[in-house]
Amino acid sequence: MSFLINPYIFGLDLGFWTNLLFTSGKIVTGFVATFTDALTVNWGDGTTTPLTSGVSVNKTLGTTNGIELENDNAVVTKIICGTSSPRLGGTINLSAFPNLQEFRCNSNDITALSGYAQNSNFKNIQFFDNKVIGSIPSLSALNNLENFYCYSNQLTGSIPSLSGLIRLQNFVCHSNQLTGSIPSLSGLNDLQNFSCLQNQLTGSIPSLSGLGNLRIFYCYSNQLTGSFPSLSGLNSLIDFACYSNQLTGSIPSLSLLSNLRIFRCNNNQLTGTIPNLSGLNNLQFFYCYSNQLTGSIPNLSQTTDLIDFRCNNNQLTGSIPYLRDCFFLENFVCYSNQLTGLIPNLSGAYVRSFYCYSNQLTGFAGENVSGYISNSLGDFRAENNLLTANAVNAILAAFVLANKTTGTRILNLGGTGNASPTGQGITDKATLISRGWTVTTN
Repeated sequence: MSFLINPYIFGLDLGFWTNLLFTSGKIVTGFVATFTDALTVNWGDGTTTPLTSGVSVNKTLGTTNGIELENDNAVVTKIICGTSSPRLGGTINLSAFPNLQEFRCNSNDITALSGYAQNSNFKNIQFFDNKVIGSIPSLSALNNLENFYCYSNQLTGSIPSLSGLIRLQNFVCHSNQLTGSIPSLSGLNDLQNFSCLQNQLTGSIPSLSGLGNLRIFYCYSNQLTGSFPSLSGLNSLIDFACYSNQLTGSIPSLSLLSNLRIFRCNNNQLTGTIPNLSGLNNLQFFYCYSNQLTGSIPNLSQTTDLIDFRCNNNQLTGSIPYLRDCFFLENFVCYSNQLTGLIPNLSGAYVRSFYCYSNQLTGFAGENVSGYISNSLGDFRAENNLLTANAVNAILAAFVLANKTTGTRILNLGGTGNASPTGQGITDKATLISRGWTVTTN
C-alpha cells in the first residue's frame, strides 16, 4: 500500500494524492494514519520512519520525491493529512482506501477530492478551508456517515439529497458557491448541526419537524424566500440564524425552546409581531432588525441572560419594556421605530450601548430619581425623539451621577423633536464634556 507525495504525482498503487504542489521546506504538521499491521513512511529523501497507528508525525519536506506509506498488508481506517506551511495543493482520490472510516485534510489548498462517495464505511469526512472546486457528489451510499464538513471551498452545484443518512449529525457546507434549495431534512433524527450559510441558495427553509436533536441551524446570507417553518419540538435548539435572506411571513412561536441562546432573523421581509419571549431563560442574543414587524416589544423580564437585543428599523409601537431584570444586558437597540412613552430605568443592567433614536419617546423614567443610569453605559443615542426639557435635563443629571470617566462616552440628545437642556442641564452637559464625553443636544 502506498501513500505517495511528490512534486507532480501523489499516488502509486493505492496512493491518492495527484498533482501535489509543494516546494522543499514545507512543514507537514500532524500527519496521522490509523491502520492494522505495520506501516513505514518513506519521506522520499532517503529517510524512513516506522509509523505507530494513531500517532501524529511532523516532517519538514525534502527536495526529492515525496512521501509514501509502505505495506501492502495494512488496512488503513483513518487518514489525517495535517497541515503544511506553506499549504499543500493538488487533488485527492480516496478510492484506493476502501476501509477508510475517517478522512481529514483541512486548511490546505487542495482543489479536488474524489473517490469517497461509494464507501459505506465512512463516518467522518472533512476537507474544509481548501480550494476544492466542482460539486458535492451523491452521498446516498454513505449510510454510516456522521459528519461531513466541506465549508470554505469553491464548491458549486446543489446540496445533494441527505435522505437515508440516518446517522448524520453534522452537515456543514457554508461559504461556498452552492445553488439550488436546501434538501429535505426529514428523518435525520440525529442531526445536530446544519450550516449552509453564505452560499447562493434559493427556495424555502424545509420542515424541521422531528429534529429533536438539532442544536444549530444556519442558513443566513443566501437568497431564501418563503415563510418560516415551525420550530415547535426543537427542544435542543441553541442557535438559529436565517438573517440576510428574503423571507416573508411572521416569526414563529419560540415558546418551549428553553435551550435557545441565539435567534437571528434580521434583514428579511418579515411581518407580524415579535413573539412572546417569556420562558426563554437562556436567551442571550435576539436580532429581528430591518424587517417590517409591527406591534410592541415583548416583556423581557424573564430573559434574565439577555446580552444583546436588536429590533431597530421596523414599525414597532408601544413603549420600551422594563429592563432592570436583564442583569447581563450590554446592548439594547430599538431605533427607527414608532415607539412612545419613557426611556426606562437602566441602572440594573450592565448596559454599554442604548440606541433608541428616531422614535417618538417623550420622557425618561428617572426624571425625579437619581441613579437610573449604569456606570457601564457609555453609548447612549436618543436623538430625533420628542424628549421634553425635563427629560433631557434628567438624562444629563443621571449620566453625571453615574460618573463614567473611561471607555466609550457618547451621549446624543439632539436632533429633530427633542428640547434643549435648561438650567442645571446646561451645567451637567459641560461637566460631562469635561470628563471626556461627546455630548450632543439642541
